[in-house]
Amino acid sequence: MCRLVGLLLFLAGSGGLLAQKILAMRLHTQALQEMNQSLLRLHNAVAMRYLPIDLALRQETQECAPWLGAYYDAIRGRAGEHQASRVLQVLQEGERGALQKRVSAEESRLFIHALGALFGVRSPGEDRAFLAYYRQFDEIQKQDYMTKKERQKVTAAVMGTGFMMLLLLLL
Repeated sequence: MCRLVGLLLFLAGSGGLLAQKILAMRLHTQALQEMNQSLLRLHNAVAMRYLPIDLALRQETQECAPWLGAYYDAIRGRAGEHQASRVLQVLQEGERGALQKRVSAEESRLFIHALGALFGVRSPGEDRAFLAYYRQFDEIQKQDYMTKKERQKVTAAVMGTGFMMLLLLLL
């Protein structure tokens, strides 16, 4: 009886940890995808339709995820008041809460630099810096996807081995 109770507690705890890890990976991937789509929409508005960045951020706030919209609201007013050289500093200050909870420091840094590069776009062809940062950000997203696949394989193998060990303990 004690073995059965121990087994059930172990399985429940393992299942809870697994579910928590899967949810965290999904939220991280979803955040990266939302940031990626948002950067593309902002690039389209600023570099293709020649909207001022303030207006593009205002429009994007309505289309993107609420947490990203809150970040854009926080930086929209402050970034417009500063010179182009200080825009990155303003973006990093606004980032502390919203982005750090969802993505890694490297992903956050690339996102901020890509967004900061859009503040300098005034005419066609000035989006080279943005494109460079965006490519790096997109590559990180692809690597994250591949890493996620590998983690799922390892998790399945470890769970299978653990389950077999538990069955041997019951015998």
